[in-house]
Amino acid sequence: MLVAMHGGGSRAAYFDSPVARESSLVEVAAAAGWRSVALDRPGYGESAWLHERRLDTAAQAWLLRGAVGQLGEGLPVVLVGHSVGAIVALQLTRLLEREPGSIRLLGTAVGGAPLVYTREQQAMHAAVDASGPTIRRPPGTRPDPEEWLGPTGTYPEQLRERRHEVLAKVPSGEMADAAGAPELLSALLADVQLPIQFAVAEYESTMASAEQLLARALEVLPQVPGSELLTVHGSGHNLSLSHRARSYHLRVLSFAEQALAASTCSRLSDEGALWAGPATWRSKCEQ
Repeated sequence: MLVAMHGGGSRAAYFDSPVARESSLVEVAAAAGWRSVALDRPGYGESAWLHERRLDTAAQAWLLRGAVGQLGEGLPVVLVGHSVGAIVALQLTRLLEREPGSIRLLGTAVGGAPLVYTREQQAMHAAVDASGPTIRRPPGTRPDPEEWLGPTGTYPEQLRERRHEVLAKVPSGEMADAAGAPELLSALLADVQLPIQFAVAEYESTMASAEQLLARALEVLPQVPGSELLTVHGSGHNLSLSHRARSYHLRVLSFAEQALAASTCSRLSDEGALWAGPATWRSKCEQ
């Protein structure tokens, strides 16, 4: 099962595009035989009342653990996170690696994770007013569609008129983690022992360039078998809303399939189920 966590200022509809559902993660996963759940993170959607609790990403992960445990009971799970949702997904990954309980986590796929900021972007985050339940940006600094979607032509034009179906207010509680994301993400990624897929957009504009992000990811990610870095060409920051959404989601599913195959082989080896010897074990796992 895929459990998807949206970024800051959006909601679960991010993974079920209102203008191109056939390319959405929910639809592409279903066509491939995977169950998927796109969640409104704590503080969004029906849980917007949690604004007052000022939940950071670690607190959100702790709350989401219960939901994942119920939804994924008995199923192998791959977490998918975008932007600030990537931080939450990695917080939950670390939590489940330490105390898995009944959840069988295979790996985590993150996209648009803010691993490196430019000085200008650091200043922009510092200028955000997070004193109330939801953030307020300084006058004249509200992101335009090209910043959060990408250059014209990289996303369906209808999104400009229907972006209200995806967007939401940003809870102030997660703003400190968003502003300090490079340090927080570096620590989380360095601590992970499960496979990680780290995807960046070619036309990223909310953080450093794709090249800088991948270089930093190479520095901090442990060399865990099954982990991968990739650039989604022709896409802006919001990978799952671009014209390349389908191809990106197929890469997420390929990562999930590989993680499932590796986990199945590992379990069979541990249980001694492959009685025909090491040569048979290798051939079955490498298919």
